[in-house]
Amino acid sequence: MTPAGTSWSELDQAPAVRINAGEWHVSVSGEVIITVLGSCVSACIADPARALAGMNHFMLPGDAVADEVSGPARWGAFAMEVVLNELLARGAERRRLVAKLFGGSELWGAHHRVGTRNVEFARSYLSREGIQVVAEDVGGERPRRVHFRTREQIVRVKRLPALEIASVVASERRHVTALESGIPSGEMELF
Repeated sequence: MTPAGTSWSELDQAPAVRINAGEWHVSVSGEVIITVLGSCVSACIADPARALAGMNHFMLPGDAVADEVSGPARWGAFAMEVVLNELLARGAERRRLVAKLFGGSELWGAHHRVGTRNVEFARSYLSREGIQVVAEDVGGERPRRVHFRTREQIVRVKRLPALEIASVVASERRHVTALESGIPSGEMELF
């Protein structure tokens, strides 16, 4: 839903920042943050009163801050903490923070539960931090493209067509397997 009298095409005129797995961005100038998610999760965290907002993209729940090879932001604990700390450093107030969660699809089959574990981790982390989840689009069996308009804290989600699922699954599987085993896997490019 866009603000009254504003179309998505007008909103998309703002500068765009694309983030991939293991990356994050905090905006004070109203960018649109874009990512593609399969089993990964993104948390869009904002202080609406200050028009401060950020988004992360993590691959696995938990904490691997010492993981220098794959980048600590690919792990949920670091990815959540880095966005939260950056928002607070820029003047956000913890009591006003809200979150929206996206991703966590089960693209690998139900027995792996990577997406489900990521969603559970994000919900638990935000609850412990006292941050209310005001919207989410999680789970299912299809990847998503997410556009987060940071100034207005609005999100557009597009479920990707079935033709793109195999590509996302193959890329995620390679990177998550490498991440779990500590083997460098290179950068992950989903679109």
